[in-house]
Amino acid sequence: MIWLLLACETAPSAQDLEQLLSAQESLEDCARMPLEGARITCQVTQAARAGAVGDVAGVEAACEGLVDIWQYECRFRAGEELGKAGKTDAALRQCAQAKDFARNCVTHAAWGLPKREGLSPSQDTGPAMAEFEALVRTALVGAPEGVAPEAVDTLMARAWFNLYVGSGSADPTAARTASGYAAHARSAWAIETTRLLDSETAIPQALACWSGGPCPTGAPLLQPKGRYSTPIVVPATETHPHVAGFGGSIRLAPASAEEDLTVALLEGQFFRESSSMSAFVDHLDSERDAVRWTACKLHVLAGGEGSASDESTCAAYEALALQTRKRMQKRDKRAATPQR
Repeated sequence: MIWLLLACETAPSAQDLEQLLSAQESLEDCARMPLEGARITCQVTQAARAGAVGDVAGVEAACEGLVDIWQYECRFRAGEELGKAGKTDAALRQCAQAKDFARNCVTHAAWGLPKREGLSPSQDTGPAMAEFEALVRTALVGAPEGVAPEAVDTLMARAWFNLYVGSGSADPTAARTASGYAAHARSAWAIETTRLLDSETAIPQALACWSGGPCPTGAPLLQPKGRYSTPIVVPATETHPHVAGFGGSIRLAPASAEEDLTVALLEGQFFRESSSMSAFVDHLDSERDAVRWTACKLHVLAGGEGSASDESTCAAYEALALQTRKRMQKRDKRAATPQR
């Protein structure tokens, strides 16, 4: 985007400018650059560098004087870098000023959310999660309309993910005592529990764990990985509750805690990369709508060709899931193709 500004001026090649900008070490260096486009680009670059080291004052100095889209670009770059540096509060305050870029800025800040020390799946974490929610809402005061609710949804999902996923513990205490964002808590617990059980038929054992039975444990992972799906919502379910998942996904969140738990576990099974379509077959004819629809979606995303169901909602989910699967396969193929 920044190079569009430079393209309007008589300027060196993009490669030459990139080398030139990388050599600038201060805002004073930026001010000495002869082209306006290069000066603006240099300021945004300095803002990003300041954000990467958590220097909020440096960000403010770098963005000062920029107007319109370049001011928003500067806030966006600073916000995403502050997020990567684990400065979530400062990152969100920058995102609130990024206007059209605010949503993407928040998403990047969520990716960089650090784990909170001192919290454990085996304890009631309600007060800590409520404190974090308040921080997010305060930081986003003044953000464009609609950004704050989405941001809270995304960041609470990430906060619960950080607590459970990779912890090596399936203790449901924290998730069961969640007073707010309980669906997000169940999602995170379900991912870690299905990871630890490591089975195509993990759901019955996971439900027994939730109800007070034995729970699996295992080695913690510093960088847990899984299979992410893109947001899939069909028109027939647009009025049904949904919550943010991980990697930009969205899942159904039925009002019944019991039904929601099964939906979360199905999504957790999909996150487990080795789960095949067989992991979802037993739920394709469930009498519970959200469970059945989720199974229809995930069965196809995991390689199935459809459930042969006559139900229109299930068929719609399967059609969208098939399109998504083909796009993901094309993306993965492009990523695997060696660049010449």
